[in-house]
Amino acid sequence: MFIRPAVMEDLPRLMEIYAIARDFMRSVGNPTQWGNTHPPRESVEEDIRCGVCRVAEDDGRIYAVFALIPGPDPTYSKIDGAWLNDRPYAVMHRVATDGSRHGVMQEIIRYAGLFYDELRIDTHRDNIVMQRAVLRGGFQYCGVIYLANGDPRLAYQRSRETPHCLCFGSLNMDHMYRVPAFLSPGETLRSGSLTHVCGGKGLNQSIAAASAGLNVAMAGNVGDNAEGERLCATLTARGVDASLVRRLPDTDCGHAIIQVADNGENAILLFGGANERVDDEQIAAVMQELRPGDLVIMQNEINALPEIMKAAHACGAKIVFNPSPFNARVTENLIRSSDILFVNEVEAAQLVNNEAEGEAAGALLHARWPHLLLVETLGGDGAVAWLNDEVCHQPIFPVKAVDTTGAGDTFTGFFLGAWGRGMSLSDCLDLAARASALCVSRMGTSSAIPTLTEVAHARFAK
Repeated sequence: MFIRPAVMEDLPRLMEIYAIARDFMRSVGNPTQWGNTHPPRESVEEDIRCGVCRVAEDDGRIYAVFALIPGPDPTYSKIDGAWLNDRPYAVMHRVATDGSRHGVMQEIIRYAGLFYDELRIDTHRDNIVMQRAVLRGGFQYCGVIYLANGDPRLAYQRSRETPHCLCFGSLNMDHMYRVPAFLSPGETLRSGSLTHVCGGKGLNQSIAAASAGLNVAMAGNVGDNAEGERLCATLTARGVDASLVRRLPDTDCGHAIIQVADNGENAILLFGGANERVDDEQIAAVMQELRPGDLVIMQNEINALPEIMKAAHACGAKIVFNPSPFNARVTENLIRSSDILFVNEVEAAQLVNNEAEGEAAGALLHARWPHLLLVETLGGDGAVAWLNDEVCHQPIFPVKAVDTTGAGDTFTGFFLGAWGRGMSLSDCLDLAARASALCVSRMGTSSAIPTLTEVAHARFAK
């Protein structure tokens, strides 16, 4: 199954599917819900124009259609009963299949759950098939709502709690130079452009995880200056709690000099600055905010990694480690102390002393540390994840790459957002791949990280 936004060229096939669905409803004792004409062609056209219509296809043939519409829905404002909560939600409307496949509704619910923790749906009292399907999909019956014409509908909601995580990591000011190709020793090049943006692997992964639906707090250090204020403001603007970021006087913020070549590849020079000023007092203060089961996300752009991991484990937290940039500070003890490990193909090879490369390096890592949920990104070859005996592959969503700087951080954050919300390994990889594809199609680091809504509405080739 491949689910994508519908386009106007799909309309004739969608109307065929709706006609098939109406016939099926009549055959199972539900002749009045959609009658002979619902939904009208104009409504489906409007769904497509607004970007809320989705189609499911296999080998290029569409076999299901539905609308996934961000709320609020005016017909849901009053209910005989009670909704599970009043949090923002999306509504699933006009769901239909051609009957050629089984389990389609569960796949549609799974897809919608990638982007929304709160889902609502309504159906006719005579639509027993749909009632059973939504209950199997984790919805709960909430009561009766009434359409604009007064007709009653049974209303259901599926709710998922948003977990908490802490990112203890780096915050950098990124100075991005656009160049035709990377500089060679002794070479001087004229840059096509210079952009100053907020970055650092900690900041980027915090923003990505928050964008993917987690409640995220960021801990780290910045200078007590205008740059530090800008970094904290960027976190806040993207929904990350920045109250645990210390502002240190007489200290420079972390900096990165980034060359972005015309092919989208990057080369990065780091200056640690305030990122290298983590101390025991700060670690103790931050750990007071943790709860058992929280995720703690770390990278290799700050000091005191062993101390942070030890303290986080004592609080009952789960450690997520991205050993990037790879250097001598990445030890076997850090890997052993982690619960979830994110590596790219270069880092995977380095961790196994170049005894293998590509996916084989990841497989060797998994064999050596089988307790890990291990995720390896493979550039154009996608990604692969290992969890116990499960191995899951994910291809890329092809786009024109403009800047790959924040792709790995975006992938990590969105994967964790899905994992923290209880999704399957394959769904986590799918969402992360979609988000990172959008990221590389834009210039910038944190500014290129998409929102969950943008990922939900993105159109990719299969």
